[in-house]
Amino acid sequence: MIEIQDQLGESGRLSGNSVIVVQPPENKNKRKKKLTDYVIVQEIGYGQFSNTYSAVSRKYLQISCLKEQKVLNKTRFTQQNKKDFKKEARLLRQLDTPFIVKCRHKFEYNNKIILELELCQLGNLESLIERMKKKENYIEEELIVDWMIQILLALQQIKKKNIIHRDVKPANIFLTKDLSVKLGDFESSKKLENKDAKAHSKIGTPVYCSPEMLNNNKVNREYDDKTDIWSLGITLYELCSLKLPYDGTEKDILDQIGRIIIRRIPKKKYSDGLWNLIYKQFDDKEKDKDKEKDKEKEKKKDKEKDKQKEKDKEKKKDKGKEKDKQKEKDKEKEKDKEKEKDKEKEKKKEKEKVKEKEKVKEKDKEKEKDKEKEQKKEKEKDKETEKDKEKDNKKDN
Repeated sequence: MIEIQDQLGESGRLSGNSVIVVQPPENKNKRKKKLTDYVIVQEIGYGQFSNTYSAVSRKYLQISCLKEQKVLNKTRFTQQNKKDFKKEARLLRQLDTPFIVKCRHKFEYNNKIILELELCQLGNLESLIERMKKKENYIEEELIVDWMIQILLALQQIKKKNIIHRDVKPANIFLTKDLSVKLGDFESSKKLENKDAKAHSKIGTPVYCSPEMLNNNKVNREYDDKTDIWSLGITLYELCSLKLPYDGTEKDILDQIGRIIIRRIPKKKYSDGLWNLIYKQFDDKEKDKDKEKDKEKEKKKDKEKDKQKEKDKEKKKDKGKEKDKQKEKDKEKEKDKEKEKDKEKEKKKEKEKVKEKEKVKEKDKEKEKDKEKEQKKEKEKDKETEKDKEKDNKKDN
């Protein structure tokens, strides 16, 4: 327990009016949290593995709950308890929802882990049940339903993180001043590797444990987040009837679960709808129906998956055919392009031949012209020679 200045009584507990005076911090420059950063008001909880105190932060004047790790009989138990405290702090920091107790800080004091948690001023639901028993009164149905919704939302959040709480019960559900509830005490919780993984350890409070968790066969024992829903169902029953549905040893509890030995919650106080909701959890026939529905849903999902696979195969085939068609079209286009190119080449060749012919014709024409010119020249020469002969004949005469 946290050391205080002779404030403890013979029982080792604080009286309700006790106020603990803590010495001021020795060194204000240190940034690490220390116990002397708080004024401890009083002890508010005393358990097997931890003690809890209400305290006020000197710096922020904020009221909190300090949860202190206990030193146990054996060293290995103490070490495991320390690991569980660290795990709880780590998991709580991963969860951001108004329905789960927040962990503000974690620090060490005298080689013990201390968690600074959000303080829920009205205690836990276990203490509320005890108070209602003494008053011989019942909790309003509307309030209980509202609390169940809030805890279901908390369980929904931890499921998203693949976490199983494994100790859902009234003692671990805390009540705030505005009568809303928060789930706390994550020491027994476990983070699974993935959403399909299972847990196998037997842990928690037996009467709140699901049948699969109570299974003594270690080989066949496996469970998932649904075990928290079972525990919440037991909690719901207890809030309504102010007593547990089962009692005795683990074997007795399993026997009672198997025989569906459960009394109805007070009929005058609670509706048939609420009772049917509770009873459905414990009725094997209803569970079998739910299992059958789940199986049918799984079958439908499998069929839909198979259909989707077939559709995907057909789509792939169609895509393959379309690709082949496209390839054929592309080949045809290539062939047409090549033919067009060949035609263009042929046209060019024809044009070149025509040009060559025209050139030859031009040459032939030029040759003809040259011949004509030559002939003309010859004729003119002949004429000249004739003229010359005539001239010569005239001279001779």
